[in-house]
Amino acid sequence: VGGATLDLLARLPAALAEHPVLIVGSYRGEEARAMPAIWERLQKLDRAGVQSRLELGGLGEASTGELVRRCLGIARAAPLFEARLYQETQGNPLFVLETLRALHSEGLLTRDESGAWSTPWDETTADYAELPLPRAVEQTIAHRLGSLSPSERQTIQLAAVLGERFGFDLLGAAGGGEPQSLLADVRQLVQRHFLDETERDYRFSHDIVRRVAYAGIAAPLRSHLHRRAALACAALYPERVMMLAHHWMQAEQWEEAADYHQLAGDRAQDVYAHAEAVAHYGQALTALERRSGPVDLTRRYSVHLAREAIYDRQGEREAQAEELAVGLQQAAAEARSLSRSVYPGVQSPDW
Repeated sequence: VGGATLDLLARLPAALAEHPVLIVGSYRGEEARAMPAIWERLQKLDRAGVQSRLELGGLGEASTGELVRRCLGIARAAPLFEARLYQETQGNPLFVLETLRALHSEGLLTRDESGAWSTPWDETTADYAELPLPRAVEQTIAHRLGSLSPSERQTIQLAAVLGERFGFDLLGAAGGGEPQSLLADVRQLVQRHFLDETERDYRFSHDIVRRVAYAGIAAPLRSHLHRRAALACAALYPERVMMLAHHWMQAEQWEEAADYHQLAGDRAQDVYAHAEAVAHYGQALTALERRSGPVDLTRRYSVHLAREAIYDRQGEREAQAEELAVGLQQAAAEARSLSRSVYPGVQSPDW
């Protein structure tokens, strides 16, 4: 709707006062607020007091399921599929419809001769986590992100690096800019429904928004932002070792990433979160392989032994034996290295 149309609508009530005419219009609030001239005209209509406004939010889980069933023309509920669509779309009708359309066009949602719908995951999935994000949804969000000011875009990119939820203190420490300017950006992002404000922090209105914003960050800038996030987190929340491990890893600061992933593995092991501990130790080994300088065989050996101890407690003998064998290889390599440094020119034993 253009400004001229809105000007016309503002004059119509007086001309149509005695006629039973109903005019229905719709607009996206966040897009209208981004255009001051349009937003001022809409507010003028509000002040005229002759219209009723109905603000539409996202659908609830039950309503999302009903929309899915109506779109597919089925009467029987598909609880897992419907729940996954709601989780992925948060009840945004456009996202629901685009997801269904994308699944059908890509041959991932098919209908047989009897009219029954099915997907390739029906017999193997527990929660339909395999559902892809439709390209149309990505493009819609990317278009909205593209309408932000440069300052607002920088703020939401930093927020996407920090994660789904973040405090203003962490955002400010990582951004390093003027607090008032940053607060103005955040308020705009909340007003335009990119972010939600809670009593304690901020969060993305939908994880799809965060994912698209994050994907739009160039790789060198992404590493830089993760490094700033890690430094800010280390200053404000040094106890959040998992967060620090993640940011240092994404910043490609391998020494720090190895340190924090090993520490996160140790803490997970202390509370018997074995799978999480194994994953962190694996990340620590990856970081140690990528770090520059001499190979730290002793450090790798200690990480392999930590994983071996976990597999021992779980009774996973094959995995335990594999970790122990790799650890022994690391120890033998370290011994050969020490032998050559202490006795140069002397042939070390082939252990």
